[in-house]
Amino acid sequence: MAAGTRRSSLAGRARHAALALLLVLVSLAFVFAVGEGALRVAYGRAAPYFLWRIVRWDEGLGWSLVPGAYEFFNLASFTHVRIAINELGLRGAPRALHPEPPRRRLTVVGDSFVFSEGISEGELFTDRLQAHVGPDCEIVNAGVPGFGTGQQTLLVERLRANGFTLGGTVVLVFFTNDPSDNAGLAYDSLERDPRKPRFAVRGGKLVHEPTEPPPPVPTDAITAALTRESLFLALLRERVEVLFASQPGAVATLARLGARVPLPRPPGVIQAWYAPGWEERWARTREILRYFAQLVRSNGSKLLVAFMPSPFQTEEVFQTIVRSHAEEPLHAAFLADLDRPQGALLDFCGEEGLRCIDLTPALRRPRDGPAFFLREGHLNALGSEIVAEALHDALVDGC
Repeated sequence: MAAGTRRSSLAGRARHAALALLLVLVSLAFVFAVGEGALRVAYGRAAPYFLWRIVRWDEGLGWSLVPGAYEFFNLASFTHVRIAINELGLRGAPRALHPEPPRRRLTVVGDSFVFSEGISEGELFTDRLQAHVGPDCEIVNAGVPGFGTGQQTLLVERLRANGFTLGGTVVLVFFTNDPSDNAGLAYDSLERDPRKPRFAVRGGKLVHEPTEPPPPVPTDAITAALTRESLFLALLRERVEVLFASQPGAVATLARLGARVPLPRPPGVIQAWYAPGWEERWARTREILRYFAQLVRSNGSKLLVAFMPSPFQTEEVFQTIVRSHAEEPLHAAFLADLDRPQGALLDFCGEEGLRCIDLTPALRRPRDGPAFFLREGHLNALGSEIVAEALHDALVDGC
């Protein structure tokens, strides 16, 4: 009798446990459905962002921005983004060829860290810098995603040829991927990327290998695939990443327990500056930087070179992840000499007599949250304000 009672009791507890589990699963499914539906209503009307929606092949530059007004949802940063590209192929509102006197102009040249794919007009660091300098100075954003120093040089030459006034100051934002870009290499493998022109300076002239038109990009298929991704899961992922960013010790604890956070690909900063051949890539880039400085001087403008660090150099959570993979030689080399890129650039600026600012210290200061979108990789609104303040402090006369 007692055995039968025990069996009955165990069966009852099993049924209760099964019902509880079912209730939890149904509740989770309900929360997921409601969350997904709400996010689809809020954000689903905007097309998902990817670069080839806003660029086209360009024989000289490799690619260029397509003028227009765009509205996207960037899954990687989980942001609803409005992007304006003017008739000059530059991000932002339409610009006259010359600023209206007595207004002055300052042009900021760079890659996606200047263009800022994850944030809307008004939030870019060039917009924040505009607010700092005031209406007497016009800040022009001449950033193009994926551009290295060579492409940036060609863009400046094209703007000048079209009669565009660069202004009294040009700010060149140098990012850690630039040596790979200048050599026409893919970030993850350092193999030749046929979409990128390769640059060199020969006989005092900048020369490059033009690119061929790439195969048609399956824009509709990519859009359809991105549209099927869950916004609710993307939001949860972004929240977890921000949580880990504020508690990097949790990542280290997971690594000690054998649950290392994987790196989706070798970080571009590590490949560019710590893989074999980095000295040649940097030597090539030095010559292009020297050519760019001469170009700016010939325009009668002052040059400020600003080093933009990789988030792997400033966000503790990224460095914690890399440390958990420290048995890999490239990662160990990076951790042993974290500031090699900016050290090389600052030395170059000193040798050439160029004004140069390293944005790393500003982006390493204690703050309330990450300065970068952790999956998307670029500056968020907080990072944009930090960079704008640092640049404003470095501009001697404000423009």
